[in-house]
Amino acid sequence: MPRFPGLTEGLIRSNAAAEAFARGQSYAQNGAVHGLVQRGMLLEARVHGSQYEPYRVEIEFDQGGIAYTHCTCPYSYGGWCKHVVAVLLTCLNPTLHIEERPLLEEQLASLARDELQAILLTLAEERAENLEAIERQIILRQPQKTAAQPQTQPTIKRTPIDPQPIRRQVHSILNPRYDNYGYAGNAINELGTILTHIEGFIIGGDSENALRLLEAFTAEYCASFYQIDDSDGELGGFVDDIGTAWAEALLTADLSRAERKEWLAKLREWRAAADDYGAGDGFAIAEQAASEGWDDPDIQMLLAGQIAEPIASAETYADEGEEEDQEYEDEDDQEEEDEDWSQRPVGSRSPSFISDLNSIRLTVLERQGRFDEYLNFARATDQTLAYARMLVRQGQILEATDVGLTELTSAPDALLLAVTLRENSAINAAIHVAEHGLDLGNDHSKLAAWLLDVAEGHGQLALALRAAEVAVMEGPSLALYQRTQNLAGDAWPALRERLLTSLRVAGNQYMRIDGAIEILLAEEQWDDAIGLVRTDYGGTRTLLVMNAVRHVRPDWVIATARQHADAIIASGKAQRYDTAITWLAQARDTYRRTGRTDEWQHYLSEIRQQHGRKYKLMGLMEGL
Repeated sequence: MPRFPGLTEGLIRSNAAAEAFARGQSYAQNGAVHGLVQRGMLLEARVHGSQYEPYRVEIEFDQGGIAYTHCTCPYSYGGWCKHVVAVLLTCLNPTLHIEERPLLEEQLASLARDELQAILLTLAEERAENLEAIERQIILRQPQKTAAQPQTQPTIKRTPIDPQPIRRQVHSILNPRYDNYGYAGNAINELGTILTHIEGFIIGGDSENALRLLEAFTAEYCASFYQIDDSDGELGGFVDDIGTAWAEALLTADLSRAERKEWLAKLREWRAAADDYGAGDGFAIAEQAASEGWDDPDIQMLLAGQIAEPIASAETYADEGEEEDQEYEDEDDQEEEDEDWSQRPVGSRSPSFISDLNSIRLTVLERQGRFDEYLNFARATDQTLAYARMLVRQGQILEATDVGLTELTSAPDALLLAVTLRENSAINAAIHVAEHGLDLGNDHSKLAAWLLDVAEGHGQLALALRAAEVAVMEGPSLALYQRTQNLAGDAWPALRERLLTSLRVAGNQYMRIDGAIEILLAEEQWDDAIGLVRTDYGGTRTLLVMNAVRHVRPDWVIATARQHADAIIASGKAQRYDTAITWLAQARDTYRRTGRTDEWQHYLSEIRQQHGRKYKLMGLMEGL
């Protein structure tokens, strides 16, 4: 196998933004990459950047090329950062010296049991996080129990946390001491941070504190959120996030039926309060979780791998918006409700509602290590992708691949399964599923770009070329286009025409326009690029095309620039005069480039004559 399978400059360009590639190229050329170490297929390096401490880069390769990249820099704008780019470009040097070290498993294999134990104890003493990580690994390696005796997460007992600080924080956010018009978005951000903190307790298995904190959070939220102007419905929509957190917490906790009934009563009170502002439906998923728990007979059958009665029957539940808390005519009716409270419908359950709740159940089952029940439940509730990915994690690669090839119906799902297969070293199966995904539905751009990298790295060049064509058509960029050209060889002329034909109509798909324009300009398809910006009312793309075609289509540049400038000036909106000057500058530069200075001066005179009383505009025009 090559040292770095599939590594080419084209691969690097197509996975990094243009600026990141340029900066990374400069770093590589200036010798900023140091300390290259390779352990098997894992490459480590240090890159000296703008900080005193160098950034640490990790790149993992497999049979399909680059499987994973990580850098300690804060870059989060999509694609590889400049430090990863710098390391990969450095690795293209065939004479590069890289220190090779043995894999960790090889080093550990030479140690005796007492030596390994001493290392683990030393690590545990150094950092509390290491101790918890070691304990988690010990738990994960314990034998699984059967579905009849589910393996649950060990009960975690921690000191009860005072919920009042949470309540005070929520109160402070929702009761600002100043005009709060337009404040809802900021409030949601702050509240989301608190809710994420609480969800950490759920993930960590500390359900008692999670429920305690959620109660304080929700009670204050429902008591105060109406204080904020919510004309855009942001605060009302946030109830959905609260309801989801509640559902996960309730299903994580080991609650008795009586305890769930108490929580259900509180959820209904909060829902009633939120209903006054049309936001109560967000609690429905939490109410359903409290109502059913894990001991609902249908749920138990699904966990055991038996097909229960449909739990989504539309006739069973109240229509959306129907009043759910009935008034009872006498005490006998109330007693009947108390006896059968868990079976009471809590609201309309659409397919998406049921799917969301089922996904929460799967999250909890996976977190608790109840893998057999996870598979049973996912299969019975048509969570096909989740089922297939868990099969992979359980080592059932052939079964997962079969599901992917016969049951998945969308390209994004095929991509997710392919990624999971690759992460579990099943590269051939991953490629097979991804190739199948090219024929599923639509939205293939991410799948095709992924398959291009992996197939090329794996040496399947024909498949890589097929994926490249799809990637350019659905998610075009100049780097992808040029990479496709390199792959195509003698087949390029015919493929080029197919790609350009597709890109000429990219205006029908908004997300494709920028890449299509970039490619058409590089190919000097001037009129086609112009055609894509005829409805570019914002102007950014139009300016890009103007700068590229000024020397070949000056009349179009002048006419378009004048059209935009005239419209702004005629509107009389002084705050947009700066933009009008930008358009006028485009016209001026093109007039001068073509030797038509007299026409430019005549045009300026007309503007001054017609709009001379627009003093701000006249002042800005002095610089033209």
